Amino acid sequence: AGSSIWIFDAGEGTQIQMQKSWCKPSTIDKIFITHLHGDHSFGVVGLMCLIGQDRDRVEPLEIYGPAGLRALLRITLQLTGSRMLPPYRVIELHDVPFLHQRFARVPMSACDDLEVPRDRRFKEVDEGENLYPAADGSWKCCMTDTGVSVIATAMQHSMKCVGFCVDEAKGEDRLRVDLLEDVVERNKAGLQALYGRAYKKVFKDIKALRPGEIFEMP
Repeated sequence: AGSSIWIFDAGEGTQIQMQKSWCKPSTIDKIFITHLHGDHSFGVVGLMCLIGQDRDRVEPLEIYGPAGLRALLRITLQLTGSRMLPPYRVIELHDVPFLHQRFARVPMSACDDLEVPRDRRFKEVDEGENLYPAADGSWKCCMTDTGVSVIATAMQHSMKCVGFCVDEAKGEDRLRVDLLEDVVERNKAGLQALYGRAYKKVFKDIKALRPGEIFEMP
């Protein structure tokens, strides 16, 4: 999303893989967690500690996920005394339905309705935000200045789970000149009769075509 990096799910070992990659931890702005199974969430705290090595960071890291994520992070950070952290806030998605009832019972969690007080020493900048589903059943998570938006919808899994959809604003259509160059060169003589020496102006005319219009090579 522009110059920032978004992470979707963070299982064990995420921070190690991040250190092996080209990605700078300081460029991570958002983390999205689909559900709280360990292979999707156990790496969040380690990743936060890695990001927290950038002591000059001002903008808070935003962490999105189902209800219970805020309690999970507060308990883990406070019990482990993890203090090398970026400023962060948690945006929880509430009223996620359990869609797996045909195959399994609704899982019980010790975090159901658990309230863990915020401790300012652990860099959580505010009480966070709770999102509820819109009329269409989706959660409107965020939208950037460049028109990139993220929505979530419930997924069928053995615990409450969401999937995230990233939508980019439609930009100006781009002409794939590399796919047309051979065609233009094969018709160079006819195009020169039409355009003169600047026969490659044909690319501009092709790009200007509206839906349903065609251009026939001379």
